[in-house]
Amino acid sequence: MKITLSLLIILLTVSLFTSAKIIISSTSTDTDSDDDIVIEEFDSEFAKLTDDEKLQKIQDDTGIFFEDPDEEVEQKSGLARIQSGYGKNLAKYPQIHEFVMNEGWDYEGLEVLFIGDKPELLELDGKSNVIKRHDIRDWTLPQLREKLIELGVKPKK
Repeated sequence: MKITLSLLIILLTVSLFTSAKIIISSTSTDTDSDDDIVIEEFDSEFAKLTDDEKLQKIQDDTGIFFEDPDEEVEQKSGLARIQSGYGKNLAKYPQIHEFVMNEGWDYEGLEVLFIGDKPELLELDGKSNVIKRHDIRDWTLPQLREKLIELGVKPKK
């Protein structure tokens, strides 16, 4: 029985992602011809789901999340990211610690990541590409807020 590796991978992938029951059988008796693949059984419960429900089931079962290509994503210029350590690393810088823990999530266009050893403010181009890095270890809260506003980051309403 000749089954190309790619076809087998496709069938196994479909089976994995859809919880489908697929039975492969050969309908040809000629050993020189390609075998016909017949899908005899498909999980009827999955087949009854809407596209959104199927996507949700795949995401729940696999942990893989897909972006909707039709969904419009608003890209803002002047986005920023604060990268800081966590715990003891962040506690060394009380002004930044206070901002990150109390206000960091209240700004549109600001990402906060707990990575690195020292706090940094990254200027982004609206597509997560870094334009400039700022060492903010000694910055005051007013300085940080002012810079964020300058970059186009605004408090959520």
